[in-house]
Amino acid sequence: MKTVAKRKQSKVHYQEINESLFPSFVENEFEKEEQKPGFVFEPAVAIDLSFRNHATQYLTHSFHSYPAKFIPQLPTWLMHEYSKEGDTILEPFAGSGTTLVEAILNNRNCYGTEINPIGRLTSAAKSTPIHSLALHKLKDELYRTINSLMNKHISNDGMFTRSKPTFDLWTPKLDHIEKWFLREVIIELAVLRKAILEIGDEKFKTLALVAFSSIVKLVSNARTDERNPKLRKELRDKPNTIKIFKTKLDKMSLDLSEYSERVKGKRVEAKIIGSDARNVPLKKNSVDLVITSPPYAYAMDYVRMHKLSLYWLGEEDLIELDKQFVGTERVYSNIYQEDFRYDIPFVDNIIQQMKKMNKKKAYIVYNYFEDMRKCFQEMYRVMKQKATAAIVIGNSTVQKVEIPTHICFNEIAAQIGFNVLPALERKVPLESKGLANVHVEYGGEMVQKEYINIFVK
Repeated sequence: MKTVAKRKQSKVHYQEINESLFPSFVENEFEKEEQKPGFVFEPAVAIDLSFRNHATQYLTHSFHSYPAKFIPQLPTWLMHEYSKEGDTILEPFAGSGTTLVEAILNNRNCYGTEINPIGRLTSAAKSTPIHSLALHKLKDELYRTINSLMNKHISNDGMFTRSKPTFDLWTPKLDHIEKWFLREVIIELAVLRKAILEIGDEKFKTLALVAFSSIVKLVSNARTDERNPKLRKELRDKPNTIKIFKTKLDKMSLDLSEYSERVKGKRVEAKIIGSDARNVPLKKNSVDLVITSPPYAYAMDYVRMHKLSLYWLGEEDLIELDKQFVGTERVYSNIYQEDFRYDIPFVDNIIQQMKKMNKKKAYIVYNYFEDMRKCFQEMYRVMKQKATAAIVIGNSTVQKVEIPTHICFNEIAAQIGFNVLPALERKVPLESKGLANVHVEYGGEMVQKEYINIFVK
């Protein structure tokens, strides 16, 4: 019998966990199968963690759009609930760096891993302070370089001309690039990129690259109302790319100056230390708290969403990048034609049901849970004894079958050796478009709630 603690401040009361029982969910939703002894999944504890009507874009949190990103109040609540000042936090799926920023603001160290190059850049830019005077000087130098380069590629009357040389400007190997961008915009983006890469200060270069990435889709011929890039049906007026970039960078500089002032004198650090949550470059028993929100199973194609920006940042092989993501959908028939079974009955029962409808999608889900097991094993390795991991996840819908991801995570974590506490339930506000509509685009249902799995080493 395992007994877990009572937490007065959130009024969450846990009971003794009977390890001989197994969730009745299997009987209700999937074919009955002889089960091995497990533990009881008590109903998730519902407390108001929606943070509806709270400001979420303060300080550096508005640097770059990012799908399904944390609202900052959630990791902050978790930090105060499960850690103390000076502790070390791991964020294995750092995304755009929300947890890193909030850790510094709340006097915690935070180290993150993130596979998406845009996420790594944004995390670094958002969490790295730069003094306002230095920012002002570096920005002026950048704007002078941009103006100089633009003069090389614009005729005296201010119009673009094909007679001007552009051989010194790099452009991405993007198929049909002149469908995605007006020719003048291609030159302007190439000028911006060249000027940014000439910056000597690495911190400011990162900030400018994030500003650059954030405007790429905005100045393209892609529809702005679609998460995944799709060409507009109508012609658009030429955007003033340089002005849009400068406006963005000016705003980011003001926000970063305010953030830098807020964290001045704090003796903690936050940084991205790697790209793979399955291989965290930290020593064992070194982490006090894990806070993360992994990708949903078969729910988002991050590479496709960021395709235009990734090409302009210099990523050439997006297919190879996509293969590296946890739960990648880049699988080949020779892999999933072989029989595959998961070694946890509850998880395998779901996968076998999906096999009957679509073997490829069943394998993608199988591979997702295999990847997540490796992530949990790494969390367990680096966590101190009695440290907590808080995993924020929602259920996915594949082939009209809802996958109870939070229950699957509990099973996997228990197998690894974690003490699994009852999950907390969080309602997702309908106005939270970054998450609420995630499954609608993939033929599923709107996400109305998330679960916060609590694992203790």
